[in-house]
Amino acid sequence: MTSRQKEYLLVICEEGSISKAASRLNVSQPALSQCIQSIEQELGTTIFVKKHYPLSLTYAGERLIATIRKIEQLERNLHREVSDIIDEQIGRIRIGISALRGATFLPDVLPKFHKKNPGVEVQIVEHGSVMLSQLIVQDSVDIALLVGNAILNKDIVAQPVCIDQVYICAGPDSDIANTVESGTPLSIKCLEEAKMVMIKKGHGIHETQEKAFQHLVVAPRKEFEVDSAFLGMKLVLATNALMLCPASVLPILRTKELCIYPVLEEYVSNTLYIGYSSSAYVTKYMQDFIRILKNTVRTKMKQPMAY
Repeated sequence: MTSRQKEYLLVICEEGSISKAASRLNVSQPALSQCIQSIEQELGTTIFVKKHYPLSLTYAGERLIATIRKIEQLERNLHREVSDIIDEQIGRIRIGISALRGATFLPDVLPKFHKKNPGVEVQIVEHGSVMLSQLIVQDSVDIALLVGNAILNKDIVAQPVCIDQVYICAGPDSDIANTVESGTPLSIKCLEEAKMVMIKKGHGIHETQEKAFQHLVVAPRKEFEVDSAFLGMKLVLATNALMLCPASVLPILRTKELCIYPVLEEYVSNTLYIGYSSSAYVTKYMQDFIRILKNTVRTKMKQPMAY
C-alpha cells in the first residue's frame, strides 16, 4: 500500500464521506472510489460499510486504519528521535486546546516557545477536551490542554497542571446579583430550580455541569443549551439566567456587568492536565512547549480574580 493510499484512507475516516474527502484531497470522487476498490481487492475484503452514512469501518477496516496510524506514529517518532540526536531543532508540533483556553494562554506561550525554537512550526487544533482526547489517541494532536474528567483513555499520559476553580456567573439584574455581592462564595445548592444556560456535551464545561448537578436534590431548569460559552455568557447577561464557568476561561468571557461567585464545593472543580500519547516520542522542543505551557497556566491561574 502506497503512502498516498494510506493518506486517502485516513482522510476518508476523518471526513466520514468520500465526497468530502475528495474535496479536501483535491481529487475526483470516482478516482477516490477507485482507490478504495483497489485496496480492497489487494486485501481481499471490504474496508467501509458503504451504505452507512457517515461511512463506518468494517472490522477489517478498523484493524487496517489502526495499523496505518501506528506505522505513521512510528515513522514520526523515528524522525523526531533522529532530529534530537543530531540536535536539529526543526519540526512541527500540533497543539490541541479549546478556543477559549487558547485565547487565554497561547498569546503568552507562543512567543516564548518561538524564541527558543524558531525552526518549529506550531499548528493549533481547537476542540473541546473530549474530542481532543480522541485526537491524541488517533495521533492527530501531539499535545493538548485537557480538563481532567474528559481524559478517559489509558493511552494518554496526563501531567497535572493546576486546579480549575468553578464559578457561578450571573447577570446584574438576576436574583443572586440583587441579593449577594459579587465574589461571595456560594454553594451549588443555590442552583436548584434556577434558570441555567448549559453547554452541550463534548465540552469540559458540560462535564462540570453534570458533576455539579448530580449533587442537587432538584435539577436546575435548562433555559438554553449552546455549544459556545461565549454565546452562553451573552445569554446570561441578556436573560438573567445562570451559568457555570471555570476560572481558566472566565477572563476571556467576563464583562464589567457580569457577577461571579466561587463555588464552595471543591469536588465541582476540575484539574487541568497536559496530555499526550503514551506511545509518542517526546522531542526536546515538545518538552519545551510542555514546560512553557505548564508554567504559563500555573502563573495565570494564581492571579487573584477581580470582583
